[in-house]
Amino acid sequence: MSFKFYLITNLSLIVAVFRIPELTILELPDAIRLVSKNPAKAARLFDRGEISIGKRADLIAVDVYGNLPQVTNAVYFIMLRKAYRYASVALVYPIVRSSPVLIVIWGWLIFDQNVSFTGMLGIGISVLGLWILPGTSKQGNAARALPWALIAAVATSIYSLSDKIAVSYLPTFGAQLGFITIGYAVSFISLAFIQFFEHGTIFPACRPKLVYIVSGGLFIGMAYALVVRAMLEIPAAYVVSFTNAGIVLATILSICLFNEKERWRMRVFAACIVTLGLIILGIFLA
Repeated sequence: MSFKFYLITNLSLIVAVFRIPELTILELPDAIRLVSKNPAKAARLFDRGEISIGKRADLIAVDVYGNLPQVTNAVYFIMLRKAYRYASVALVYPIVRSSPVLIVIWGWLIFDQNVSFTGMLGIGISVLGLWILPGTSKQGNAARALPWALIAAVATSIYSLSDKIAVSYLPTFGAQLGFITIGYAVSFISLAFIQFFEHGTIFPACRPKLVYIVSGGLFIGMAYALVVRAMLEIPAAYVVSFTNAGIVLATILSICLFNEKERWRMRVFAACIVTLGLIILGIFLA
């Protein structure tokens, strides 16, 4: 058994449930049985593996859109929320945005997609710049924030690939925007639930004005809908890499407009590294 086959069969069973009916003559119940009842029977775990009287109720709920599971968008925001408790945006967000490397890995393992050497070089250099940026921030507890930020990066890589495939089932931009809206709504409800569980209210003690919440929500939704649409034309890892140009712009604006001078030379250097990687990637695609 090859290492790649081992990883596919052990890390992507949920995805396989929805892919098997597309690629074979099996129906969805048969696919579910392949990854639940049959493995339980092979392991001689006769008290689980199917929904039946007397069996253990080990169940997992999965949202499905376009024949693909969507469970990671909310995880991304929840993990991001945890990371921000321990460190600033300047430290956490660049780590989270290093997900293109993971997207390349998942694309190779699950969808047999290969990235050229030049493409991987551009992605690697841009991610290197992103990992330099957190070192410019002295605020917070990096050790406690890092695990949550890494989980958020993994979640980003998974939902990016899922969204890329899901939108291929949606012919119009309006339908794609609606799909993205549903994802953000699920994330919002999840965060509201956690907020209520922890504090007894869905409203945070500190929050921006309503106009900023509404305008920010509209912009982020529209922006990500455009990102997902771009994934129909070029690989997801490339698209997500190019979105990191926003971090470069934010770095420059924070220094020039908001007078944030802390370790500004290192921040500019990191931004230049990210830009260099994106230039290499752009030349390759041209």
